[in-house]
Amino acid sequence: MIGRIAEFAPESVSLLLDRSGRLLDSLDLRSFETWALGGIRAAENDPERRLKFFALLDTRALHALEHGADSVAFTDVERELKMFVAALWRTTPPIRILPPADFNTPRRACFANGVIRVPQSSRGVDGQSGKDFFRATLAHVLAHLQFTWEKFALGGLKPVQ
Repeated sequence: MIGRIAEFAPESVSLLLDRSGRLLDSLDLRSFETWALGGIRAAENDPERRLKFFALLDTRALHALEHGADSVAFTDVERELKMFVAALWRTTPPIRILPPADFNTPRRACFANGVIRVPQSSRGVDGQSGKDFFRATLAHVLAHLQFTWEKFALGGLKPVQ
């Protein structure tokens, strides 16, 4: 695989190798290769664009990492999820997509002033599990909106608590 990348993007190999540990923490080998070759194609023979992609400075690189080949994007199931929220809680709060973030930034849903923000997708959750992830996320956030009267101290709790 590295040989193929070296053939098409020799200037980017060292950047890719430097970041491979972090990348392979979130991607399996097949997804890693797909992501790398997709970055080469997206750069359209422009070495500077390839360098930005592999340095993770290009938002397309982060977007491609966040959305695995089988991941469920929120926008793909948004209508279904909004009906779920309306049926479960009898309310239709605004739901917005979180902006792309740094690769190391946790992608968690949040809410403020009645607006719910969700990640576009979640790494490692795909297929039916991806839909279930969004349902559980929205049910959890709506429970807070309905039943939590005081703010939690920022950074005081972890998602599993």
